[in-house]
Amino acid sequence: MELRDLAVGGAVVRVAYRDEGHGPAVVLLHGQPGAAANWAPVAERLRSRARVIALDRPGYGESGGRARGIGENADVVLALLDALELERAVLAGHSWGGGVALSAALKAPERVAGLVLAASIGPRASVGRLDRVLVAPLLGPALTLAGFLALRRLLPLPVVRERLVRELGTLPRSSVDELVRQVRRRDWRAFVVEQRALICEIDGLAARLREVSAPAVVLSGELDFIVGPQVGRQLAASLPRADFRLVDRAGHVMTAEAPEAVADAILELAA
Repeated sequence: MELRDLAVGGAVVRVAYRDEGHGPAVVLLHGQPGAAANWAPVAERLRSRARVIALDRPGYGESGGRARGIGENADVVLALLDALELERAVLAGHSWGGGVALSAALKAPERVAGLVLAASIGPRASVGRLDRVLVAPLLGPALTLAGFLALRRLLPLPVVRERLVRELGTLPRSSVDELVRQVRRRDWRAFVVEQRALICEIDGLAARLREVSAPAVVLSGELDFIVGPQVGRQLAASLPRADFRLVDRAGHVMTAEAPEAVADAILELAA
């Protein structure tokens, strides 16, 4: 991972990222929570045909620091493009990261060559009842902390990992192992900050989807019970230049469950 200090809104934000391959630039944005490593199965399929930049978003992984909202994350992405002297890039976002990609496309349409939105937030329908519970004063942070502590204790147990592999049949064992590594180091506070930002910013983002000028591919997993296919269809219908694709036998973690479909969509737009 490379580290770079970026000037964003009068502050300095340290970002860790991987920059690999040659060709059209592609920026990969993980979900909430997450890390650049979540994109590894997709990045492997892109490196020979694109320049792949995968970052740990603020508050996560090796970037650390203060977590930020959707719009602030978009500012970080655009600042990273400036630092790398990239005029344009395809932005690919998973789940919460899809909101970041959409926000960047609204802030600087000339910088975004295309959008790949995998199980992405965007429409108001992508925010459920649990999302709102998790931002309730006192209760939300308490539930989040309890959930993270439980995961940190349970996920390393071999019996739990084997059960996950069996129950989540579309999720490779390597992705379960990566989840274990991330939960051990991840700061639950970043999740809380981003959850509040989701509730505060989603209506404004949803209201401006018609203004997104970049071509987009919206991918939804057939078995996604977190951001379901109906949300993906609504998102695609709200964007002026979007193609909706339902990915068979894939759940929410599409970067691991269906990396070929995600990589193909990215390369299609990058070309």
